[in-house]
Amino acid sequence: MGSGKKQQMNCRWVVDACSRKSPIKRQQKLGIKSSHNVSSAWFRIADKLDVNSLNNSEEWLEHHRGNNSRWFSTNHFMGDGYWLWLIPLASGSTSIGIVAEDDRHPLTSFNTLKKARKWLEKNEPIVATLVTKHIGALQDFRVLKNFSHDCQQVFNKNRWFLTGEAGALLDPFYAPGSDFIAISNTFICHLIDTDINNSRSFPTNCLMLDIFYLKLFRNTARISQDLYPAFGHPAIMPIKTLWDFSVYWSLTAFLYIQGQFNNTESLFRQLRHFKDTGVMNEFMQKLFRHWARREPAIANSQYIDPFDIDFLESLNRGLKQDFSDSEAFEQQLLRNVQGLRSLLQTVFRTAYRRHPELEQEIGPCPILSEEIGPNVQVEKISDLLSTLLPEATVE
Repeated sequence: MGSGKKQQMNCRWVVDACSRKSPIKRQQKLGIKSSHNVSSAWFRIADKLDVNSLNNSEEWLEHHRGNNSRWFSTNHFMGDGYWLWLIPLASGSTSIGIVAEDDRHPLTSFNTLKKARKWLEKNEPIVATLVTKHIGALQDFRVLKNFSHDCQQVFNKNRWFLTGEAGALLDPFYAPGSDFIAISNTFICHLIDTDINNSRSFPTNCLMLDIFYLKLFRNTARISQDLYPAFGHPAIMPIKTLWDFSVYWSLTAFLYIQGQFNNTESLFRQLRHFKDTGVMNEFMQKLFRHWARREPAIANSQYIDPFDIDFLESLNRGLKQDFSDSEAFEQQLLRNVQGLRSLLQTVFRTAYRRHPELEQEIGPCPILSEEIGPNVQVEKISDLLSTLLPEATVE
């Protein structure tokens, strides 16, 4: 195969996992240009860049000693139109990455190591100082312009499939790319198994899973699409993060960990929940985008632990619970979605009360009050909103 000569092979299935080069996508002209104009530069340093060392105050270190040290986590630094990652790697190295919206931070402002260091000095000077201390251990430097892309189709009844970056790529924020690789690979294995067993449902399943996958991709894309200007808002971004975690743990992560992505019959029964959650998520992301433009950006140094909020702690705990009984699983899923409705109600009413003009800009909440269902305990969320938003009145 490496001789440079053309060769022909016959096979029953073809899985294109060739990343951005994707020969099938090019051949079939399936690529869709994304309007999410975001670029990235990243580099590795063969040393430990300890985020805990950025400050020695008790407030900074209080929750992050020992096994809770920030070194054991991916760390995000958020700003207007950008975010920055510091990721500890298994090798002992540290990955540092800049991801920025082109309109506010053009790639030309950080597309070389020299420029990237100047960019850090301007936007994240404390991190820049930390990088400078270890720059002698630099390993590499990479750049990727306008990395986000969409695709018309990823699964085809003619037995070709696209997975990973060969299909559609989101944004590295929250690292959903790994999730979608897992989901697409799960679907592809299921489709091949269906075909091996000569099931007549193979063409229909190809169509249904293709539609489902791309709809899930595009709904997930809303968490970052046009929202980079809000990333640096000290009040809105924590609220958005709690919402994003809640959506993820309520539905996508919950169904995947519970093995439901392997079961198309069960998965298709849950489509109404995906539809409802998609409507809620679209509304909330639009709310965060407009709210951030109006809410004063007053910094608050409060430590926020999502596991201190009963609803989020319950969602995370539910990921690992045994719901092999289908009735118990569906009841838990319904509770998850009802919890999202309650959370949405609490947040959007607070936003509209503080800024009545938001209703004209965004429109009414798509989830009517009578549809919200049993209220989930949101007292701690209300307390958090009151802390983040000075003089907030929270229902």
